[in-house]
Amino acid sequence: MTPLLDVRDLSVSFATAGGVVRAVDGVSFALRRGEVLAIVGESGSGKSVCAMTLMGLTRGPNTTIAGSARLEGRELIGASETELRRIRGAQMAMVFQNPQSSLNPVHRVGDQIAEQIRAHEPFVSKAQALERAGELMERVGMGRVGINHRELVRSYPHELSGGMRQRVMIAMALSLGAKVLLADEPTTALDVTVQAQILAQLKQLREQERLSIVLITHDFGVVADIADRIAVMQAGRIVEQGTAREIFHEPKHPYTRGLLQALVPPAARRPARTQNEPLLPTVPRPPDDEPLPPTAPRPLYDEPLLVVEELRVSYAGRGRRAAPIDALDGVSLTVGAGETLAVVGESGCGKTTLLRSIARLIEPTGGAIRLQGQDLARAPRRKLASLRRELGMVFQDPQASLNPRRRVGGTLERALRARTLKGIPIGHTASGLGRAEAQLGAARLLERVGLKPAYATRFPHELSGGERQRIGIARALAGEPRLVLLDEPVSSLDASIRRGVIELLAELQEQLGCGYVLVSHDFTTVEAVADRIAVMHGGKLVELGEARDVLERPAHPYTRELLAACPRLPGGVRSDTWADKETSREKDDSPRRETSPEMPRGSFSA
Repeated sequence: MTPLLDVRDLSVSFATAGGVVRAVDGVSFALRRGEVLAIVGESGSGKSVCAMTLMGLTRGPNTTIAGSARLEGRELIGASETELRRIRGAQMAMVFQNPQSSLNPVHRVGDQIAEQIRAHEPFVSKAQALERAGELMERVGMGRVGINHRELVRSYPHELSGGMRQRVMIAMALSLGAKVLLADEPTTALDVTVQAQILAQLKQLREQERLSIVLITHDFGVVADIADRIAVMQAGRIVEQGTAREIFHEPKHPYTRGLLQALVPPAARRPARTQNEPLLPTVPRPPDDEPLPPTAPRPLYDEPLLVVEELRVSYAGRGRRAAPIDALDGVSLTVGAGETLAVVGESGCGKTTLLRSIARLIEPTGGAIRLQGQDLARAPRRKLASLRRELGMVFQDPQASLNPRRRVGGTLERALRARTLKGIPIGHTASGLGRAEAQLGAARLLERVGLKPAYATRFPHELSGGERQRIGIARALAGEPRLVLLDEPVSSLDASIRRGVIELLAELQEQLGCGYVLVSHDFTTVEAVADRIAVMHGGKLVELGEARDVLERPAHPYTRELLAACPRLPGGVRSDTWADKETSREKDDSPRRETSPEMPRGSFSA
């Protein structure tokens, strides 16, 4: 059968100050009608560059593009900008990896969808386009948050969660009935239930309208659920292609086998604590003004590290008579030193709002937030700045959270200078780091998150999505904070780097006794690292308990719905059950498996 999209020997090179970077090197593949081709590979392998080149989005004076890409016989490489405008959206659409930077922050999301519709269908009125935009947003599951589509189309991007913004991008891509959909990590920011809905929607479009999909992802569960064929990319080349069954069960290339091996859980979880067993050994807390020696390990205090009581966050509704919207409605929880609390739930349930409220990036309307006994919710500005030094935060959107005008090394050096005082905990001395020490510390941070020290000279736009997220993790861990707030820290990372980062976070926690509050929709990650799990729905906690109890014996119907929606890999690829993990743990006396070669061990101290 004649391919709908035929790519042959595609190459893309970028001229940089450090030399020519060959991002895509002789890639060839064919996509037929109604077929789903998944392109997988580690971050930086060239997957996104390949897709953006097909859309004509990598053209520039420093770019060299060679090869051929034909859509229904029409050549895309070398086509004029006018021809590409007719094709984009109408015949070939793209869902970008980063919805925050893809949406215009000063326009309502409904207007942005309507603009694309009217650009290709000028006889459609604005009202009709907005109505269709609302229907599309309902179609991709945005109505589940309890807001009707007429209200959703009037929202600005910053008023939506990361997952909801991603759904807006998917709705925009489907607005004109394109024949080919290039989906760059389309479900990365989505919770498991909405992910299942989106995958079901894509399957339905493939079957009913014969939509062809090029799916770029690092989530092998998604690949197993929807892909017909898989292409594995490494260093700009496709090293292996085949059907989903061939790749999962009979991989031929060592790199493919390595990717699948990385899906094995990184460590056996710690067993659940007994009712009377303390979280960790405790010691008396020293006075706040008593300095600690530089080499002393950080003590674990007998009171909880973080206490949140009846936390409330409300936003004014639209219009004078509109009722306020409760983003958080009486949330109470505790986090101990050395403990990981995972917060799960659908997009828009208040998970990210909870993290931002703890850091006082959002002002709470009620309740208390105590970090080591100090009330963050009522702390004055100067005191708050001091307390925040004990906080580290990894944001959901790495591109929006990094300064685009500052090199990576400068970002990490500033974080180290602000938080680390020559290895002594903040608040005990007044001396800071020198320039050479800060540069050395930044290089070590880069190595610990799997990047070369040479990345210090790069700007954020020169990195892939996964590489930007690793920079965000390194910045959050600079200075060894006591509490780290993790908002989807590994959602944009490929399997091998995800495993290394999970092991890295666990290792740092064991060394320093820091606490983690982890927001995630990936239950594989939650299962690997969490001590306790809090389930949120509609701004409230509906279930809170030990990780093992919540995963094996969920009490609330909503929790059972989340677990049922988790994608699974084909049998024989990996184990997903608690029983198998416990058996594996009994066979291996070591408490933790070895880290991957890409994750060198060492100290975070500058």
